[in-house]
Amino acid sequence: MKDEVTVKLPRKLAEFLSKELTRLLSILFGCRHSRYSFPQRSKVDGKDYVSCLDCGKSHEYVIGVGLTETTDFSFNQKGELPNA
Repeated sequence: MKDEVTVKLPRKLAEFLSKELTRLLSILFGCRHSRYSFPQRSKVDGKDYVSCLDCGKSHEYVIGVGLTETTDFSFNQKGELPNA
């Protein structure tokens, strides 16, 4: 019979390691941006955008066309563009 060793980590340590591993994988491979919000119009510049529901990053969206390939921007907590 083969001896198996099982290590039980404290719950908080396991949660921390899980969160850090997820963050590391996100840094290495990035978000796939597979789930988006409905298009919304910015009050600052009037452009439409969608936000990734997983990472929160915002992307320009053209009604009738969809996501643009080049524009990738983020809003601050007031809903404004950082350099606006």
